[in-house]
Amino acid sequence: MPQKPFLAFACAHLERLYAAQVAALHADYECTVFAFRDHDSLGAMAEELLAKTPARFTLIGLSLGGYLAFEIIRRQLQRLERLVLMDTTAAADHSTRRAGRLADIAKVREGGIEALIPELPARWLQPAHVQRVELTNLMSAMARSIGARGQFNQQTAMLSRPDSHADLERVCVPTLLACGREDRPKIRTDGAGSREICSWLFLGRRYNMILAPFYKPISLDLEFANATLAES
Repeated sequence: MPQKPFLAFACAHLERLYAAQVAALHADYECTVFAFRDHDSLGAMAEELLAKTPARFTLIGLSLGGYLAFEIIRRQLQRLERLVLMDTTAAADHSTRRAGRLADIAKVREGGIEALIPELPARWLQPAHVQRVELTNLMSAMARSIGARGQFNQQTAMLSRPDSHADLERVCVPTLLACGREDRPKIRTDGAGSREICSWLFLGRRYNMILAPFYKPISLDLEFANATLAES
C-alpha cells in the first residue's frame, strides 16, 4: 500500500486546536500535531520536528508554527514538500512587540499563567467573538495546557528569532499563505502587513494567498479551513 503524504501541523497551542483538520484529512494524509512546550529556541523545536517526520513532508505552521517553518527552511529546506503559513510573519519582533513579550513573561512569572488568561480574548479574538464562551474557554484551556514554563520557553524562542525574508526567497515548493481578513496583528490598517505578504508573493508565481473571513483559521470557520488545506 502506498504511504500516505505526511502533514506536520505546528503551533504554540493545545494540540486539539487542529483536531478538526486532522479528522477531515486523516483518511488521505498521515497527520501529526506539534505543540512545543519544552524548548526555548526555534532551533531545538526544529530539531525535534525534523527527527519525528519523514524525509519529505508538508509543514502547516500557525503563528509560532510559521516561525518554526522559517527555521526549518534555514536548516533543511530540502525536506519540505509543501508549505502552509497561517497568521504568521517573516519579520523579527519590533521594539514594541519585544516589550510586550517581556511584559507577559514577567506577568506569568509573578502570577502564573492564570494572571495572563483574562487578557487573551481581547488580544486574539475579534470584538464580535469575545463573548463567545466556547471560544474563550478554548483559549483558556490552550493557555493552561502550555503552562507557565511553556509560555516562558515559547516567548523566549520568539524573542530570539531573526528576520526571515531572505530565507523565504529560497522557498521553491508550493506554498499557501492564509491570514484572517480582519487579523489586526498581521494585516494593519496602514497596509504594512499586506505589503509584507505581497512583497513575498511577487517574488514568483508559486505562491497562493487567501484572506479568509476569520481570525484564527482553524477555530472559527472549520469547513473553509479544511477545504483550503485539502486543496493546497
